[in-house]
Amino acid sequence: MNASPLVPLPGGFDIREFAAGARQALRERRERLAARFDEGAPVQRILARQTEFIDRLLVEAWTGMEMPAGAALVAVGGYGRGAMF
Repeated sequence: MNASPLVPLPGGFDIREFAAGARQALRERRERLAARFDEGAPVQRILARQTEFIDRLLVEAWTGMEMPAGAALVAVGGYGRGAMF
């Protein structure tokens, strides 16, 4: 199953356009997750959804930038622990 892009770029990948779209998508996502928290959703589920969302954004950015073979993205801190607030 291929999910639709979180940041659609009809004219092809442009890092500035992607960054602007990603910031907007993150703002909207955080608002939805905050509402879920206010409704009493389990915190662990909210954190897992936020981490999954960030994962997808990173994959879209990585793919769009056509990183060279052998390049690596290393997760540290809250992201590395899967705890994105």
